[in-house]
Amino acid sequence: SDLFVGRGALNVLEESLLGFIMTDGDPRSNLDNTVVGVDFRYLNTRLPSGKPIQAELWYQQSETEGLIGDDAAYGARLRLPGFTGLRAGIGFKEIQQNFNPAMGFVNRSGIRDYTIELGWIHRYPAGAPLRVLNTLLGYERIELMDGSLQSEVFDWRAINLSNQAGDAVRLLYTANKEVLPGPFTIWEPDPSSGELPVTIPTGAYSWSAPGIEVETFGGRKLAGIFTYQNGDFYAGQRESYDTQMTWFPTSHFRTFLAYSLNDISLPEGDFALRLARVGLDFIFSNTLSWVNLIQYDNVTETAGLNSRIHWIPQAGREAFIVLNHNLVDLDRNGSFHSSYADLSVKFSYTLRF
Repeated sequence: SDLFVGRGALNVLEESLLGFIMTDGDPRSNLDNTVVGVDFRYLNTRLPSGKPIQAELWYQQSETEGLIGDDAAYGARLRLPGFTGLRAGIGFKEIQQNFNPAMGFVNRSGIRDYTIELGWIHRYPAGAPLRVLNTLLGYERIELMDGSLQSEVFDWRAINLSNQAGDAVRLLYTANKEVLPGPFTIWEPDPSSGELPVTIPTGAYSWSAPGIEVETFGGRKLAGIFTYQNGDFYAGQRESYDTQMTWFPTSHFRTFLAYSLNDISLPEGDFALRLARVGLDFIFSNTLSWVNLIQYDNVTETAGLNSRIHWIPQAGREAFIVLNHNLVDLDRNGSFHSSYADLSVKFSYTLRF
């Protein structure tokens, strides 16, 4: 396959950007595919109130052999960010059924997505034991093109409290709605285990879960974050743990250990999802680094390695050497065998006008 990706950007107004993108080709088939798009990002930090305002507007159109019509995607977003006081945002996007960016990806098509966020940040004066107290509400609704509900998520960081040292405690609450148009197989066990797949029946489901998150300041030599949630999940229960410890003994080396567990109990069956990750980063200088990530999950029984050497000889020029290697335990007996490997080399040169 011959593949092409082109991106151009132009600074406009005082702080804004006008961009264009085009891709041509499909790395997964011999079908013709082309995508063109335009985007505008507006930023204004010079308002009398002192608060910035951000806005995004974008449109993309795909053309795929064998697909006719309903192949556009577009969206808009308005945000009022800030380090103190009110934070707010609203967004919308539509992904039509036949929109097909073959050089990229689409999580869902044939949908309209609405988002709202609203929050408040209070900063304490220097010398106070606390530094920041904030709360943030997030809401997302995803509808099918006929207006019927597909998914709805309400995410509330009820309290996000941090001290002057940078440590933080957060109280969380999430509420979900999901409409399944057909049976959904959420878990497929090893066939040799004799266990049956766990399939959630067709229907509309609502559930919610509170949680807590504790995080220590990431600038310390040893830092960590721990998140715990326990609540409903579809017609059953879910208890989840997510933890990560990072060690940064010198400015030239960093490592982390992370582990996630989702223990799920449904009327249709019980199962647990586990994900373990190890990171090893070597920072030789401000122009050369070597970053490594190893991860394993018990769903695919795959251990994967991503190793990346990154060299920046000058600003606007950079080179990558990337190795990906997967090992899989097909018979789930603890014996892993190589299933995939690739080595990529990339050099980029930025032209500025």
